[in-house]
Amino acid sequence: MTYSYGKAVSFRLGVEAEFMLNSNKKHWAIVAEPAYRSYSTSQPVGSPGLHADYKAAELNAGIRYYIYTGGPSVFYLTPAAFGDFPINSILQDDQLLFPIHTHFGASLSTGYLFAGRFGAALRYDVPFNILHVYGFTYAHLTTASLVLSYRLL
Repeated sequence: MTYSYGKAVSFRLGVEAEFMLNSNKKHWAIVAEPAYRSYSTSQPVGSPGLHADYKAAELNAGIRYYIYTGGPSVFYLTPAAFGDFPINSILQDDQLLFPIHTHFGASLSTGYLFAGRFGAALRYDVPFNILHVYGFTYAHLTTASLVLSYRLL
């Protein structure tokens, strides 16, 4: 039997640290981003009693490649790996309750940095099974994000 928890807008807040590499005219950087994210949903009355309450601390680390356009603005690509560390997170149907455990995944983002300060990026997390410890039970989480940023330093 297959259920869908549906699509929803969720909350994510993070801080990113970046270390520019001096090789290749500063086209490369190493990035790390701790973040908090949450997702919660319940199905309407009359449908199966599905409920998801997902909160996690996330640690994202990757490399970034800058594509300079000749002006003060720049495009970038960032492949990364991440670990999600759930905080009292569960998936539940009418009869079963599944606590969610730590899992790891990969992401890819592409973005634009305007005048060295303001940024916008699209991030896609490769789908992963958040119930991997339960054998033949699957719950795939797929995430696509619009990330807005401001550079302090």
